[in-house]
Amino acid sequence: MHVRLIVFLAAALLGWLLNPEAVDGARRALPESRSWIALVGVLLMLAGPLIGRLKLPTAPRARATQAAALVLIAWCGGVVGGVVGYDVERGVERYDARLWSYYHYYLGAKYFEELGYGGLYDQTVAVDREGARRFEEHKWLRNLTTYKKEPLALDRRERAAEWSDERWEAFRADLEWFQAKREGPDGVSSPNASWRIKDRSWRRILKDRGYNATPTSGLLYQVMAMVPLSERNLMLIGMVDPLMLLVAFLIAVRTFGALRALPAAAWLLLFFGNEFHVVGGPLLHDYLVALILMACALHSNRPMMAGMAAAYAVMTRVFPVFFVGGFIVWALFRWQAERRIPRVADRFFRGLAAAGLVLLLLGCFTSRGPSAWVEWAENMTLHSEDHRYGNKRVGFQHVDG
Repeated sequence: MHVRLIVFLAAALLGWLLNPEAVDGARRALPESRSWIALVGVLLMLAGPLIGRLKLPTAPRARATQAAALVLIAWCGGVVGGVVGYDVERGVERYDARLWSYYHYYLGAKYFEELGYGGLYDQTVAVDREGARRFEEHKWLRNLTTYKKEPLALDRRERAAEWSDERWEAFRADLEWFQAKREGPDGVSSPNASWRIKDRSWRRILKDRGYNATPTSGLLYQVMAMVPLSERNLMLIGMVDPLMLLVAFLIAVRTFGALRALPAAAWLLLFFGNEFHVVGGPLLHDYLVALILMACALHSNRPMMAGMAAAYAVMTRVFPVFFVGGFIVWALFRWQAERRIPRVADRFFRGLAAAGLVLLLLGCFTSRGPSAWVEWAENMTLHSEDHRYGNKRVGFQHVDG
């Protein structure tokens, strides 16, 4: 185990140093080749079992299998170091947080009482009309109550009646921070500084799908939004995800061993829906940490804890219910064969139900109260009907487009 981890760390360091994104800025090099990198990983995973079946003397076969395992661990290290290298360099050295995500989750949660799920883009443009007018040349935005694109029409956007003067000024100040230029180490923007969010990104942001967090995760984002806006603060928040993932994967290594846990980490980073959002985002991977802990708890015969972790993943992101569905199918087959619910399933579902109820009630404490769940359900129905294409779709309804 220690030898494998040393190999992993050495390969990760090498992958970091040779990372094309960190060395010469070729940011598309790794994304475009990750299918081939993943295929190499699959072949390496198959190599060990295949070598074990060869009719070779015991000692050479064992040495070959061990060598294949070490090469697989080195591949994992190279992937992790190569992908995370640019992310860490960008975040730690330049405080380059993922402002696209923060715009949605920070503002959407902090001003949820006034914006709900449908007002973010409209009110963003209303603030811009009164101030910077950076969107004057923009042609389109998405109406988040219909999900249809419509003319941006800057001069027709008005402040909504839900705002008090104090809250409107606070929203204006926060939005203008996102519209402003980057700060230097002294906290002051120079005339030659780049925009925090470039104009071409704003054109795409205002045609995105808005703020869609569940009320449970929305409550967490409201706590996050208590932190004052600054590039340093957002980058510090953005370090929470990778630290949680690191702890979760260390637990997975301890539970399942390096040969199972480390390839899982590598494939997470190669996954097309991930888009390398590892460092600098606002709690984008908390559900994944919960799912890893669920698997570890089940393997360690702690089904109630596993159910609680599953409840968190489901109540914050919903789609992890598919993982729970697999466990339900297994429990049904066992029930059909033995005519009783397995003890592990009984305790799992007790933990799932108890934690799910607590998280459901917590979601009622957002700024829009219990009605937030009804609004979220209506919004997600619209979201699922419209949002069918792309590499981040989840659900059977997207199979046929």
